[in-house]
Amino acid sequence: YERITETEIQTEVPDDPQSSDVSVKVVPTAANTGPGMARQRGEEAASGDYVSFLDADDIWYNLLALDMIARDMENEPDYIKFPILEEQENGVVPLGLDATWCFSKVYRRAFLKEHDIAFVPEYRVHEDSYYVRLFEMYGPKTIEHGDMIYLWSNNPNSTVRANDGVYWQTSFPTYLDVIY
Repeated sequence: YERITETEIQTEVPDDPQSSDVSVKVVPTAANTGPGMARQRGEEAASGDYVSFLDADDIWYNLLALDMIARDMENEPDYIKFPILEEQENGVVPLGLDATWCFSKVYRRAFLKEHDIAFVPEYRVHEDSYYVRLFEMYGPKTIEHGDMIYLWSNNPNSTVRANDGVYWQTSFPTYLDVIY
């Protein structure tokens, strides 16, 4: 596995305690250009056939699912989807397969290139919803799993959750514009 980390300032990236087979690439940038462009640069810097995205404060919840992904790749799907788990104050809640976030999904890079699918620099809000809907619009060969692999952490300081969720509430009209 390969982990791409984008940072505005060259920093030391800690060893990944989950695997000794992880190579780390740091992609330094001069300025913060938003999450979509960070993901785009990571996808472009990756060398594998498939790419997936993980926010810094979230975790792969079920590492056994990585074995399922590896087996799935033998069938050369364009897209592998897993349900997302959301950590809330009162516990963990499943969000299902239809979330428009780019997380908990694995994308075949050749399909991305063939259909010219990329994050849009102008979209700094709900940029991943646009990316996922554009990807799905081209009818990728998809494998769906019921096993939860991605845990969206309840980080009260994250952009989405800070200030009692003001970001989420105020950005909802943009979300509708992006996906429709």
